[in-house]
Amino acid sequence: MIDIHTNIPTEGMRSEAPLLPGQLPDETWGIVKGQLSDETWSLVKASIPIPTIDLVVNIPGDGVVIARRIIEPYKRQWALPGLRNYMEESIDGTVRRIAQDELGIEVDTANKKTLEPYKAKFPTRTDFSTCFVVDALSDTIKLNRKHFSSFRIINSMDELPAATGAMYVHHLKNHFAPRSS
Repeated sequence: MIDIHTNIPTEGMRSEAPLLPGQLPDETWGIVKGQLSDETWSLVKASIPIPTIDLVVNIPGDGVVIARRIIEPYKRQWALPGLRNYMEESIDGTVRRIAQDELGIEVDTANKKTLEPYKAKFPTRTDFSTCFVVDALSDTIKLNRKHFSSFRIINSMDELPAATGAMYVHHLKNHFAPRSS
């Protein structure tokens, strides 16, 4: 029997027991750890929202980083840095990885703030984005040239380019919205 949600064989396993290495063949354990075939990944993307984390990165004394994407979704549009959250990662670990991989910087995760999530529907998948506001620990950005062509620093919604992805507009509106005291 195959679990229809995970595509993993269930013979001889108690459904309430957690999966551990050694309970499944190595090739199946790879699927559990996030190594999926293209066919399986396409099925997952078509079936469930993908958890992603986006970042509003404050450069102290300067503003917020936005970058122009060169990959789908939101190709040729302005965006926030963001990537998927992996099973084995903590939230803080994912935030640090995104800041490093996308902008080449370290960030303060101890004082991060959470913005309202956003569910984005694309032709081949749905993303469920959680956005965190973090402060950069330096002001030297080394942009990931596989994902972005350029970046800007902005200080308000008025400075946001028209060609900005809807998900990022949502997050930035929440970030720049006046706070009630």
